[in-house]
Amino acid sequence: MDYFINYIKKMYDSFGLTLDIKFSNEEKTFRICALREEIAEYEEANTPEKELDALLDLLIFLLGTFYRQGYSKYILNGFIEIMEANMKKQVGLNKKRNNFKFDLIKPAGWRAPNLKKVLNNE
Repeated sequence: MDYFINYIKKMYDSFGLTLDIKFSNEEKTFRICALREEIAEYEEANTPEKELDALLDLLIFLLGTFYRQGYSKYILNGFIEIMEANMKKQVGLNKKRNNFKFDLIKPAGWRAPNLKKVLNNE
């Protein structure tokens, strides 16, 4: 993951968007709009190349947001924490997501990932 974040940092540094510039609510709003735009491009993509382009742009904006908010150092441990919680889910239908037959749902007694632990580097 460091490879990707280092590339993001290199790009941002080249444009003068360093970590010295505070992450603002205005930037958060911008990033939400950009992520939504890339999701829409993926939704509208009608070739493998356009799908790949949209997914990569989405990843770049997402990793850039991790970096800008100072969360990049938590990606690996946060990912593991969430994946371990997800592995305890069950396949089932979720009306909120069009009842896709391979969706994951929370069974009785399921526990959410502990991201406070991740943020505190425990």
